[in-house]
Amino acid sequence: MVQFDGLLPSAYCRFLREANGAECGPSDGEGDSLRILHSSEVWDWNKGYELWTTFPFILAFASDGGCMTFAFDRSADQDPDGWPIVMIDVGDQSDLTLAGASFAEWAAAGYPIPEAVYDELPSTEVESREK
Repeated sequence: MVQFDGLLPSAYCRFLREANGAECGPSDGEGDSLRILHSSEVWDWNKGYELWTTFPFILAFASDGGCMTFAFDRSADQDPDGWPIVMIDVGDQSDLTLAGASFAEWAAAGYPIPEAVYDELPSTEVESREK
């Protein structure tokens, strides 16, 4: 396994050593799950969505199962443990939404998906997420 310690947040490195990817969600519907990518998928995911052309400072590592991707904002701090978690719509790539102050804090909070992201969903989809 490639050693990323010092290059990526330490909590994320621990996660990769323990699980190296995960997927969960209330109904496995598009946009209501969390899929943290296997380490071997991260490069292709970023390359495939060309996220670096719009946000050269981000590194995507997860998806909500729909159009949103989770990424490290590498511009926020030189120390990887200080990189916030942001969400990006891979379709329009026009805005970043803060999901967590760091990977460690986001993980400790249970990997929440910000509700603000779902403001534009039809009310039936939002209600089904709350059940």
